[in-house]
Amino acid sequence: LARSAVDGVRPKVEIKNMFFRVHKEVAAKVYDLFGELVSRVPTDPVNFDDVSSFQVQVHQSKLGLDGKNMDNLMKYFTLNYPDAPLKDLKHTITNGRLSIKGKMKQAGIFVNFEESGPVHATPDGLIEFAPDSIKTAGVPAKGLLDFFGIETAKLLSLNEQRGLKLVGNSIIMYPDRLFPPPIMKGRVARVEAIENELIIYFDDGTKLERPPLAVPEGTFKNYQHVYGGAVRMVGNEIHEDANLMMVDMNESNFFDFYLAEYIKHTMAGQVNILGKSGALVNFMPDYDDIPKRLGRKPVFDKIDSGLGENLPVNPNSNPKEAKQKAWAHQPKPRPVNSNNPNNY
Repeated sequence: LARSAVDGVRPKVEIKNMFFRVHKEVAAKVYDLFGELVSRVPTDPVNFDDVSSFQVQVHQSKLGLDGKNMDNLMKYFTLNYPDAPLKDLKHTITNGRLSIKGKMKQAGIFVNFEESGPVHATPDGLIEFAPDSIKTAGVPAKGLLDFFGIETAKLLSLNEQRGLKLVGNSIIMYPDRLFPPPIMKGRVARVEAIENELIIYFDDGTKLERPPLAVPEGTFKNYQHVYGGAVRMVGNEIHEDANLMMVDMNESNFFDFYLAEYIKHTMAGQVNILGKSGALVNFMPDYDDIPKRLGRKPVFDKIDSGLGENLPVNPNSNPKEAKQKAWAHQPKPRPVNSNNPNNY
């Protein structure tokens, strides 16, 4: 592998309309994301076979979490450790507010609690849930600290490692610790609570031109595009100057994709190579549809059966050429105005 394909060149990533699973039971709706894939070892390619070996540096994004996926995130990851002081959390999201019901450990026993309040971005790019209504089972709590008493310090230490921290009555959420790998590094610029969905906008101030897709813009609406740098996938396959598109086979809804099991998506899908540059378009089924297609032999009644329209090629999508135009040089992040509604 040529070092020039790795050193200083981060693969760009763009995601559109994806139900992005970070666990079999946890997913976020990614309406739009643009960023870079950063290998933990700068001289190694980004390795899709090991999601803990790289992180996603999010420049701009809009993603959403509904109540069920917030419940499962806490159950399967954030609070999934011995002696966690919170359990059985249920999240309800309405216009402008988040409500949480569950059980808290107090004096060695779990008691029911309920709290609700607004959610917003902090000046340092985190998420703050600031409850203004707190109810506990028979305990007149003015705030979370009053309720937890001597167990507060322990709670702070443990939860901060998993993306949660108590500050006064507020809960601070760290997006880069809140989810399982790959780590999502980014600055939260704005948060909106709409009906049954928490919308999170990221913007770290870095403004890069989005790379051209392998196909003309508008050909597909649900996809992930990885462009430039070096990417390792399917065990021993390394793509230098990568130009990879993972496209939803069924675009009638969001692309249900689980990165940790991308090989199953690939095995159940169809790969097209576009032109001599080696651009790949991988048509993939939704995660729940993989069992229907995995290991099945394709059926062709005749040579032209199952053929759709010609798949166009975008001649401007050439990461090898783009690399010569200083894609490797990253501009420094600019300050973000989180009060600007037009700024992710």
